[in-house]
Amino acid sequence: MKAMLVVFALMAGSAGLWAQATSQIQGTVTDSSGSAVADADVKATQTDTGAVRSVTSGADGNYILANLPIGPYRLEVSKQGFTTYVQTGIVLQVATNPTVNVALKVGAVTETVQVEANAALVDTQGTSVGAVIENQRILELPLNGRNAVELIQLAGAAVPGGKAGTAGFPGG
Repeated sequence: MKAMLVVFALMAGSAGLWAQATSQIQGTVTDSSGSAVADADVKATQTDTGAVRSVTSGADGNYILANLPIGPYRLEVSKQGFTTYVQTGIVLQVATNPTVNVALKVGAVTETVQVEANAALVDTQGTSVGAVIENQRILELPLNGRNAVELIQLAGAAVPGGKAGTAGFPGG
């Protein structure tokens, strides 16, 4: 009986670990001819906190920066003999796994290619459509009966279908 209580206490205490909001950045590092660049240094810096995560690209040029906390990032890719590639404006959200492919140009190490990514990144890994609605937009939006399901229309690719599937919400 005591063993069951200890196991239950450990499971309850670790439940918060499963709810961590993380994402990842992945991609391929190539040169200007399209050949894979192995052992390139890939560094992601969370611009809000300054936290840095680094990996090196594999023999096939692929890299994965896994378990990154959500938020805005700056990606920097460098290798001896190539110009340094910098991309800002990468915003990780819950359950997004953007693919950022990098093409390095031959050049001096002192040269830097700066790319600003203000457009939304395309998720090539999943088939779901989703969006994070900012708190300010939620507060300013007139919701009929305060039904939160109506916020789905803001994400796009949604067709209004009446009240089906709104069980559990007020008026649903």
